[in-house]
Amino acid sequence: MQTTFGKALQRGVLPVASLLVFTAVTATAQILSSSDYDGDGKSDPAVYEPAKGMWYVNTSGRTAPAPKNWGWYEAVPVPGDYDGDGKADIAVHHQAKGTWYVLNSGSGDGSQIWWGLSDSIPVQGDYDGDGRTDIAVYHPAGGNWYGLPSSGARWWVKNWGWTEARPVPADYDGDGKTDLAVFYAPTAEWYILYSSGGSKIINWGWHETIPVPADYDGDGKDDLAVYHPPTGYWYIHRSRSQALLKVYWGLEGAEPTPGDYNGDGVDDIAVYQPLSGNWFLYYSNLEDFEIQNWGWNEAYAARNTLWQFYDASPTPPPGSGGDNGGGNGGDDGGGDDGGGNPGSPIDFNTVEWLHSDVSTWAQTSNLRDVRISGSKITLDYDKANVWPGVNHVGAFVNGNPWIFVPKSGGGWYAATWEWLRHGQTTKNVSSVAGDHIKKSPLQNFRPVSGETYGFMVSGL
Repeated sequence: MQTTFGKALQRGVLPVASLLVFTAVTATAQILSSSDYDGDGKSDPAVYEPAKGMWYVNTSGRTAPAPKNWGWYEAVPVPGDYDGDGKADIAVHHQAKGTWYVLNSGSGDGSQIWWGLSDSIPVQGDYDGDGRTDIAVYHPAGGNWYGLPSSGARWWVKNWGWTEARPVPADYDGDGKTDLAVFYAPTAEWYILYSSGGSKIINWGWHETIPVPADYDGDGKDDLAVYHPPTGYWYIHRSRSQALLKVYWGLEGAEPTPGDYNGDGVDDIAVYQPLSGNWFLYYSNLEDFEIQNWGWNEAYAARNTLWQFYDASPTPPPGSGGDNGGGNGGDDGGGDDGGGNPGSPIDFNTVEWLHSDVSTWAQTSNLRDVRISGSKITLDYDKANVWPGVNHVGAFVNGNPWIFVPKSGGGWYAATWEWLRHGQTTKNVSSVAGDHIKKSPLQNFRPVSGETYGFMVSGL
């Protein structure tokens, strides 16, 4: 592993345009916000290897601690300063059981805490302003937030959000407390409930962008910001000056990982690319950059932002093209047509069916959304509770999930994996694999970060 320093070129890091039906951010990506594991005031690159549950931290003092085994492939990293010693603690959340496992950096002791429902999203933060990370979850179905204060005070619940809204907690008013906030991708609206009082709805971004709030101007307030993966552009609304900062810093398969890597009190623009294991850090002075090699293809950034819970829609809304420098961002980034417009249906004439050919079946359902959230993949089809089920080896089966994998010479392979039970829409990402497909040439298939795949669900 190595580090490269230098002056940032004006063009930054080369972007890439990615089109078609669904771009898998990563098969097992665990992306979470800047974390200071050694307490020196600088964010440290850290990766988590889900297959082994291993953490690897590259502290800014270049004296990396020994790898830690804390987690497993179904657990999502949720680092934070849970014990208040000024250092980030290694922690994971098991969404299926709603259990948190925290390894305190101060004492070295581990703790296990149940907090959350099986479909809740972890939204840890300092909601009471005591300098310690509080355990909290957001439940999309009801739009409720459930917090467990580190101070030992009574747990709290607040309703702020709805099913389609995704959480973006941050300190937007600069009072030292995490504010409740959600981002609604179709309209790129931020709904913020300030801990100091009052609320606001702000339009910033568009529905192809990923929210990446952080304090990019050093005024103590987290700024509204979005990252556009196809072009690698960042659009930041600085709270100090209310001005737009547009920065070109991204590349294929990169994950946004903003943080204060040089310790100057201002968050830096940064991306991590699992394919190369490189961290590209673009410092807040917008002149200097650093490349750190810390990671590999099976290891993902263990950080604290929540963008892994977003599925940026592949099709821009009507009239959204062009950069207006204002609230909706709007850079379409060009790109290759990839054999079809973004979001266009796959031409079944180009498909090689590895299982039953269902190309002539009637379309009776819509696949409204595909999301990769930590170790889970959700296929949100609107007949999950409607299609008749079949009793198959003791399980009440409702449908088959399909994946469409590009062929090297053009066209697609189509294959099913596992079953969907009645009402079920979520499977483990690890199940989208050749050992479940069992059909050549996909018998050893694994989804790869940055690649484009198609998805479908069929009834029985």
